[in-house]
Amino acid sequence: EMYLNQVYLGNNVYGIATAAQFYFHVPASKLTLTQAALLAGMIRAPNNYDPLGHPRAAWLRRNDVLNRMIGLGPTNGGVTYQRGAKAKKQPLGLAKNVGQIHLPTPPFIVDYVKQQIHDNPNGWYSFLGATAQQRDKALAEGGLSIVTTLDPSWQHAAQEAANQPWAATPSHPDHHPTADVGLVSLDATTGAIRTMLSGKHYQKDQVDTVTTVHQPGSSFKPYVLTAAFEQGILPTAIYSGVQGVIPDPRCMTNGQPWVVTNAEGTSLGSMNLYDATAYSVNAVFARLILDVGPENVVAVAHEMGITTPLPAVCALATGSVGISPLDQASGYQTLADGGIHCKPFAVAEVLRGDQILYRQRPDCQQVVPAPIANLVNDLLKGPVTYGTAASVFSSGWGKWPIRGKTGTAQDNTEVWFAGYTPQVVTAVWVGSQGRPYPLADYWGYDVFGATVAAPIWKAFMLNVLQGYPAERFPAAGLTTVPNVIGKPLAEARQLIRGAHLQTAAQVVPSYLPAGTVVTQVPSAGTQVVPTQVVTLSVSNGVAPIVTLPDVVGSPLSSANGALGAIHVFVTVVDQPVKQSAKSGIVLSMSPVAGTKVKEGSSVTLVVGVGPKPSPSPAPSPSPSPSPGNGKGHGGGGGGNTALAFVSRAVP
Repeated sequence: EMYLNQVYLGNNVYGIATAAQFYFHVPASKLTLTQAALLAGMIRAPNNYDPLGHPRAAWLRRNDVLNRMIGLGPTNGGVTYQRGAKAKKQPLGLAKNVGQIHLPTPPFIVDYVKQQIHDNPNGWYSFLGATAQQRDKALAEGGLSIVTTLDPSWQHAAQEAANQPWAATPSHPDHHPTADVGLVSLDATTGAIRTMLSGKHYQKDQVDTVTTVHQPGSSFKPYVLTAAFEQGILPTAIYSGVQGVIPDPRCMTNGQPWVVTNAEGTSLGSMNLYDATAYSVNAVFARLILDVGPENVVAVAHEMGITTPLPAVCALATGSVGISPLDQASGYQTLADGGIHCKPFAVAEVLRGDQILYRQRPDCQQVVPAPIANLVNDLLKGPVTYGTAASVFSSGWGKWPIRGKTGTAQDNTEVWFAGYTPQVVTAVWVGSQGRPYPLADYWGYDVFGATVAAPIWKAFMLNVLQGYPAERFPAAGLTTVPNVIGKPLAEARQLIRGAHLQTAAQVVPSYLPAGTVVTQVPSAGTQVVPTQVVTLSVSNGVAPIVTLPDVVGSPLSSANGALGAIHVFVTVVDQPVKQSAKSGIVLSMSPVAGTKVKEGSSVTLVVGVGPKPSPSPAPSPSPSPSPGNGKGHGGGGGGNTALAFVSRAVP
C-alpha cells in the first residue's frame, strides 16, 4: 500500500489515488477494471506508457495486464476470460478534461533534485543507476523517499523578502515579462543548500532563475581579486580609475578595442584595490585583469565553484560573462569558509522505507590558501561599510559581521548582491525573465545592486541569522619577509612558514657551510601577500672560483662593494699619504686584479690615509686618534646582497 501511494505514474503524478483523479476524475476506490489495469501497466515505464503521450502503447500495455489477470483466474486475484475479453475491447476511458484537476505544482527544489539525479554531475547518485535512463527509471518506479537540505522556514523567509513592498516590480510599459528574483542560500561550512527561490511565482510561471546564467556585473570582481593575490599583487597596489579605451590587444573584440566605463559614467583618479572594490570601479579592474591574465581568473573561478564554462576574456573583470545565482553562492562560500570549497548539494538522504540508501557527506577541499581568502574577505568589508552598499547596512543591520559585493549588469538589466557571514552564504539576483530589459523601464529610474538586490538579501538574512552567534572573520593583512640569510635551510623554512609564506630552494656554489642560505628573494623586510614564494639560494659547501676585479684607484667603499659581491674577505692596511686627494683611495691590492681565487679568500687593500689636520690653538692640544685597533668590522645585510667582510690592520 505504501508503494502504491508513492509510485510515479507520469505527468508529475505520484500515487494511485492522485492518478485516479488525474486520469479518470474518480477516487481510487471507484476505479473500473480497465482503469485499474491501465494504471498498473504504467508502473513499469510511466513515460513510455503515458496514455496522453502514447495512447496506443498505453492501450497495448493495459491489455497485456488484462491478459495476465485472465491467466490468473478469479480464484487467484484475476478475472474470468469473459470479463477480461470484454474489458480488452474497451477504449482507454480517460476523463473528458483529463489532467484538469487541482494538483499542486512541485516546488523548484523537486525539479532541481530530479535534474541533478538525472545529470549526476558529481557521481553522487550512481547508486540509483549507472546511466541517466537507469536513474530516471529508479525515480519513476517510486518507493523512494528523498530528504532535501532545504529549510522550510528559510524558504518562507526568502519568499517574504522577495515580496516586500520595496521589492515589488512595476509592470513593463510594453507588457514585457515582469522582473523577477533568484535567491540561493548555502551553509557556509558544508555547502548544503538551505534555500532556493526560483522566482516569486515558480509554481505558476515555471521559470528557473536559480541555475540559468545572468551577467553578474561587479559581483564577479572577488574572483579577479583572488587570482591577483595568488599572483602576489598587493591590495595596496595603485591603479588608474580613468575610464575609456583599454588598448591592450588581448581585449579587442572583432577588431575593436575594449571601452570601459565606470558605473557613475565618470573617470576617477588612481586608487588602491581596497577603494576600487568598495566603490566598484570598473576601470581599475579592467587594468588589474591585464596584470593577472584572464585565463588565470577563469581557473580560479572554476576552482572556487563556478561550473559555467567561462571564456578567458578581459570582460570578466566587469562581469559581462553570465553565471548562475547557484554558482555565485557556491563561489562566495569558498571565501566564507577560508578558501575551502564545498560542492553545493540539495539531497540529504535517500531512503526506501526505513532503509537509508544514501546519505550525503560534505564534499570539501581547500582550493584557495586561507590567508588569500582572508585577504579577499578583508576587501569585501568595504562595499558594506563605506562603499556601494553602505547605505543599506548603515542602519537596521544586526550584530553579525558580513562581507559582500554588489553587481550591476550592462545597461542596468540585472542587479545582484552576494554576501555572507562565516556561517551562511546568500546570493540574490533581480532581473527580467527571458530577454533582459533595462530595469529602469520598470522602476522609472536606474536600478543598481544596492537598490533592490541588497535590501532583499538584508531582509532574508536578518530573518535566518536569528540564533546564530556573531562570529568574526579571521584577521587578514600582508606579511613581512623574515631575514634568513646565513641560517640553515631547515631553520629558514620554519621562519618563512611562520610568516605564512612558501619557500623554493636552489643549490649554489658557496664557501659557506653546505645547507646555509646565501641569498633570498624577496629581501628581508619586504611586505608581501601571504602564501607568496621566497626563493632561497643554499650553499653546497664548495667555494666557486672568482676573478678579482681591479679596485685600485677606487674609494674604499666602492672597493668593498665590488669585492663583497664576489664573497671575498677584505683586510685594509692604512698607509699615510701627503696628498689629501689620495685619502680613502685604494693604492694597491694583493692578490692583484685578475687573479682567480676561491670565494671566501682574503684580499688585502692598501688604503691611503691623508695628512692629519693642524690642531686648533688651545692651551693643551687633544691627543691624535689611534690609527686603528685591528678589530674586524663585518657588515650586516639582507636581501640579495652578500656581506662585506672587512677588517683593518695596523700598518
